[in-house]
Formats: sequence, C-alpha cells, structure tokens
Amino acid sequence: MKFRMLRAMIYVFIAAGWLTFVGGVVLAAASFLNNTWAAPLHLPIWLNSPVATGFAVLLAASVLTIIWLASAEMLVILLAIYEDARKVRDFFQKK
Repeated sequence: MKFRMLRAMIYVFIAAGWLTFVGGVVLAAASFLNNTWAAPLHLPIWLNSPVATGFAVLLAASVLTIIWLASAEMLVILLAIYEDARKVRDFFQKK
C-alpha cells in the first residue's frame, strides 16, 4: 500500500470536518438559547440577537465542514488518478 500518510490525512480531514460540524451545531444551539458565550471571547454578537448569532455560527461551521470534507475528497481523487495513470502506463508498456 502506497501513500500511507496521505491516506491517513484523508481520515484526519474527514474527522476534522465532522468535528467542525458537530461543534458548530453545539455552538449554534448554545447561541439560540443564550449567546453570552461569545462576549468573553470578544466575538461580535450580531444585532444583539441570539438567533442571528446562531445562524451565523451555523453558516460558518457549514462552510468549514464543506472545506474539510472537500479537501478529503480531493486527496481521494488524487490517489484515484495516480492509480488510474499507473494502470494506463502498465497497459501501454505491455504492448
């Protein structure tokens, strides 16, 4: 098996994506209930509204989740391209 670290990075990216999503949902739920958690972190509280803050956190977490999971898919595609290119090379070298 080639590229063990690259395959490990795929799993790390997938885990980071799902952790980001779960963390974002938890923070969004906390924001919907009471958005005082953002004040000690010096994060902006949009319109002093828990709902607006919750949706902003949910949007940011969704975008970051998509980035993490797309990065993992990109690595999967690169490995597939490498394997396919190797098969094509082997096919044409046999003739």
